[in-house]
Amino acid sequence: MIRKQLKLILLLILVLTITGCAQVEDLDTASYKVVNTNDLLRSPDSYKGKKIAISGKVTNACAGDGCYFDLNDGRGTINIDLKQIAIKVFPNKNGAPVRVYGEFISIGSKPYISAHKIVFQ
Repeated sequence: MIRKQLKLILLLILVLTITGCAQVEDLDTASYKVVNTNDLLRSPDSYKGKKIAISGKVTNACAGDGCYFDLNDGRGTINIDLKQIAIKVFPNKNGAPVRVYGEFISIGSKPYISAHKIVFQ
């Protein structure tokens, strides 16, 4: 009996942990403009400081909290900074489809997206 309860508790913790990694908070995503990396990299000044949404696949995931990953949408690759939401995207997520909501930052020659929310699809 105790073993069944322990297994159920561990399963619940696992599900909550996975769900917590996929979405950080409820966010009104309607105000985010859907873009692709080609748009961002071709005219970065047009998107600088704007709220954007972009979909692609996780590549080069860092294993630390509040770290980063690269997103490739088939048109290019852009860095996704996770410091603001302080979550961990495990390296085993490489190749996973993801949608990112965030602010486009263009400083110097290395533009990136400061993530407000990520959703694994």
